[in-house]
Amino acid sequence: MSKKLITACMALVALAAFALPAAASATSPVVTHPTGTVLNPETGECTSVKKTICIKGTNVGKTKLLTDPAEGTSPLPLTGGVIEATIHTATFEGTGGVITGGTMHECTGLNGIGEMTPTTNGGGTDGESIANGTPWCLKSGASDTFTIRGGACTAESRKITFILDATKISHPTEFNECKYERATAVEGTFQTDTEAGKDAVLSVKPGSTTAERAKTTFTGETGNSIECPARGTLEMSFTLETDTATAEPIYIS
Repeated sequence: MSKKLITACMALVALAAFALPAAASATSPVVTHPTGTVLNPETGECTSVKKTICIKGTNVGKTKLLTDPAEGTSPLPLTGGVIEATIHTATFEGTGGVITGGTMHECTGLNGIGEMTPTTNGGGTDGESIANGTPWCLKSGASDTFTIRGGACTAESRKITFILDATKISHPTEFNECKYERATAVEGTFQTDTEAGKDAVLSVKPGSTTAERAKTTFTGETGNSIECPARGTLEMSFTLETDTATAEPIYIS
């Protein structure tokens, strides 16, 4: 039985600066909207950057950080090519109470851990500015896999850091600040549009073996409280939609 550290945490991820292949073969995935029509960044402008398109990612189910091995097997790979996107914003909001001074809701914890506030962004997004926060680079790989590393896709690779501020249930006015980092890219899989109208789904899940779980494991930073788990494995899935007033699904075809 896996011990869940975070539950009921929802994610909104803004993606920008897509760099599509100059020429895609019939077996290479491309981002399409509507399905079958290649999304062309030459026609757009995102976050004041010309020739880019903003895309919103919405989680499927709950985002979880697991403190011990998860049961099950890894998804089976298919085929793939190359897509790149810089993730400018990673905003996590849950079903807990409203964060003091704001409108966002905290994530809900279990097993003696109270509500949590994840901090993931750099550059002042959502009032957050942590070292090694966003931007991150998402890049597709072979066999319908993808990686997320620290730094914009146009910059050098660096580690990813996030912070969890967890309320103590026994002392509601106190909290533990737990910092986690990962030096290498997180690895996941994506779902292609093999059927008409089938949404793109990107998933990060810890596998059943130590080697598979190592692809999504974060390590606690030096100086964390002894009450902070020493490490955790990330689990989440999200779809892609247009970043418009009426969101429309984006596909990987």
